[in-house]
Amino acid sequence: MPTSLALTGQVVVVIGGSSGIGRQTARVAHDEGADIILTGHDPELLERAAAELGAFSTSAFDATDPAALRRFFTGLPGEVDHVVVTEQLLLSLQISRDAAGRIRPGGALIFMTGTGARHPGPDVATAANLAVEIAPVRVNFIAAGFVGDAASLAVRLMVDTAITGATYGRG
Repeated sequence: MPTSLALTGQVVVVIGGSSGIGRQTARVAHDEGADIILTGHDPELLERAAAELGAFSTSAFDATDPAALRRFFTGLPGEVDHVVVTEQLLLSLQISRDAAGRIRPGGALIFMTGTGARHPGPDVATAANLAVEIAPVRVNFIAAGFVGDAASLAVRLMVDTAITGATYGRG
């Protein structure tokens, strides 16, 4: 009897999904059955990643441009289940504002941060505050270490609906 994949029928948006942790997270999520929407600023790199991963769709834009980010989320054809952000932490508030209305209840926003998020401070407070503000959408931060570990943890946070408002990392 075939086993079901944890993300079958779900849509995962990866902001910064054309390389590194974002690309690996998209790969792991796709392997778990998710339809993947990749974004990145380099159209050629983005198209190569999309072809390799079998992405549902792509969008090339500068995620640090609030208007471009808003257009991207407004232009999505429907709701998504999870949004993973591998770019600058300062995007968390803008992306939370623009994406929250497009994420199904129980879905997740997952932000990759630097090693500073491993200790109490603004990153940890941001995760907890956003989790309260945009519930029932879940919010978690990953202080990225190894690419494969961070990608696997991101997918685990998509699947485990009991986890929100946390920051994960080695340290």
